[in-house]
Amino acid sequence: MLKINRYRTITLVPFILVLGGLPLAAQACATCGCTLSTDAATGYSAESGWRINLDSTYIDQDELRSGGRRATPRHVVDQPSDSSLGGGEIEHGTTNRYLNLTAAYRFNADWGLSLLVPYVSRAHDTYGVQLQPYTPTESAPDQLSHANVSSLGDLKLLASYQGFLPTHNLGVQFGVKLPTGNYGGETEDGDFVGTPVRFRDGPAATSALDSSLQAGTGSTDLIVGAYYFQPISQDFDAFVNGQFQGAVAERMDRSGADFRPGNLATMSLGLRYEAHADWVPQLQLNLLHKSADQGALADRPDTAGNVAYLSPGISASLGKRLQVYAFVQAGPSDRVQGRHAAGGFLRSTAAARLVRRRILSALAGALLAACLPGMASAGVDELVVGKLAPPITLTLLDGSHIATRDLRGKVVVVTFWATWCAPCREELPLLSRYARQHEHDGVVVLGFSLDTPDNLAQVRSLAATLQFPVGLLADPHVPGYGRIWHLPVSFVIDRQGLLQDNGWKDRFPVWTAERLEEVVTPLLKPSG
Repeated sequence: MLKINRYRTITLVPFILVLGGLPLAAQACATCGCTLSTDAATGYSAESGWRINLDSTYIDQDELRSGGRRATPRHVVDQPSDSSLGGGEIEHGTTNRYLNLTAAYRFNADWGLSLLVPYVSRAHDTYGVQLQPYTPTESAPDQLSHANVSSLGDLKLLASYQGFLPTHNLGVQFGVKLPTGNYGGETEDGDFVGTPVRFRDGPAATSALDSSLQAGTGSTDLIVGAYYFQPISQDFDAFVNGQFQGAVAERMDRSGADFRPGNLATMSLGLRYEAHADWVPQLQLNLLHKSADQGALADRPDTAGNVAYLSPGISASLGKRLQVYAFVQAGPSDRVQGRHAAGGFLRSTAAARLVRRRILSALAGALLAACLPGMASAGVDELVVGKLAPPITLTLLDGSHIATRDLRGKVVVVTFWATWCAPCREELPLLSRYARQHEHDGVVVLGFSLDTPDNLAQVRSLAATLQFPVGLLADPHVPGYGRIWHLPVSFVIDRQGLLQDNGWKDRFPVWTAERLEEVVTPLLKPSG
């Protein structure tokens, strides 16, 4: 028995966790201020074609943190993470808004490519660096300085390959982050590097905002990752993915004016509840580790840490080519270096306690031809042996149709299979011989292939060897039969249209000659 790794959206893309259609942009948002896997949020895909995704993230960071605890301005100044500093920066808060546009194209079931374009909008307030000992006047309102960032961030170009397994549910990612966003900083001598955003008012007016808070990092980063997704029951899918990102070249590389962002590692795992074709509740656990930024322009004490977030959410289909989702992230655990509300660490998922709301809208249009198949009820309540079998229609490879409701008086074997399913390939010739042998006894076998259109040639080749009609299944959620989550699986309907064998209940679902004689042959005997 093989488990089917095709979500209803197996058309899906990446929607990236972004790790949730094409798993191309997995973790694409990690360096833009979130850890959510949007690939997993919308389901992974093996379908070829375009997918356009637009998502918005809001993060409000307004609480000083040190290690895993809340901190106060006095702690920041009098108990710095590095005692040699003689003080520390009292950050007031950072509000982050990210708008990410992802264009993804999957060439076939194995290869895909995606481009992520982020727009960063950030408001940062700080009381500045204060020396010991702390006094309340140092965090008075007139000591606040304000800066605003609003521009394109660093682009990401990612490729994915998921041809390791015939089920296409194990994949790798590789790509680059490019230094397209505005970047810069200020040296100890007051010289500006790059084109940094500056504070607009307060005691720090006209000085440069931290390099880690600019829209871009000025670095070219290599990105590698992997993902695996698997149905684990009729209603649940599980996934796990991870990604590593590290800078390999920096534009700010001059001695005394250098900056290198810290390495970033992310991991997500979770469950998707697939009982309903048009809405999918899910839960993710998002983990992140970031090492400290390096260089003379880096805020090294305040840019490293580990965080873990629980992310409940839901995705919903608003049509055949439009899907939306929403998540809220809550931090059950965070441990950061330094004492800060945001700092450079916010790029990876802030050090402060965050309130996150993430909403994605997949853009509709001709480019989303492989987006979402139609909505269908996925329940299996109608599958009761001895009761009327749910009607089902096979669309043949030539476009014609065969409906079970038109086969009353026949014994119908409905079987689901795929060319990449080894047990299926073993039982199909047996079913073909049985169908030919008992054709005049009233047996009809209907073969529903879960192959994608990319495999149509292989389906046609195999179908040419069979003595029963074959067609592609457009959606693995089959009304009345539930989600086809493992293969092979078959159902037997008698001459009166009553269900006589429920494949979901079969302990050994692969057909054998003995099982055919036991289950199907008795139904061929004339009644009475």
